Amino acid sequence: NVWGWSFQSSPIPEIPLATSFIFLNLTALLVYFSLRYLLNTRWAFVCTMILFLHSYFMKIAMSQYCDIVVSFYLLASIIGLILSHMHQPKTYALIAGLNLGILCFSKPEGLAAAGILIVLSFFHLWKKEESRVIHKILSWLYLVYGFLITLIPTLIFQLLYSPGNQTMINGFQSSDHPVTWDRFDLIWKFYVVELMGDTTPWS
Repeated sequence: NVWGWSFQSSPIPEIPLATSFIFLNLTALLVYFSLRYLLNTRWAFVCTMILFLHSYFMKIAMSQYCDIVVSFYLLASIIGLILSHMHQPKTYALIAGLNLGILCFSKPEGLAAAGILIVLSFFHLWKKEESRVIHKILSWLYLVYGFLITLIPTLIFQLLYSPGNQTMINGFQSSDHPVTWDRFDLIWKFYVVELMGDTTPWS
């Protein structure tokens, strides 16, 4: 988004919209070809269309331009882990690790998801019964190696260039914006409205 804004005089909303559109289509293609390959069924196209033509999914995917990026790299990482369990464990484990590292750059939640997947992937690769112990360990190390490679840009950005989270307020320490019941009430009602797909404002 910042790269796109660098060609404009101001941070116009069309750039994040373009990001959402690009990654929405990339995610749709990833879902389709993954289903087609893993399940070997012609129904992969129908399954993909059921999801990606749903109005509520499209609304969220196009409006939450960071979340669709997280979705793409998270899904790519999981598919890489599945393929590493099926065949060529080191190659696909490396690909999964590369995607996990990029996932960390997309959003802070991506870093948390990557950490969880790295831990779970150890047990996932360990279940490959026909592999020797050394092969299982090497596959996991390839995953971690790929992760560390693409984690470097995130570390550089966070340590040297990041202005910090300008929207996060710690209500337990803030005297201007303390934690109150009204704030909590507003937050949980927002999630209820989003999950229900209701656009009617709460009274």
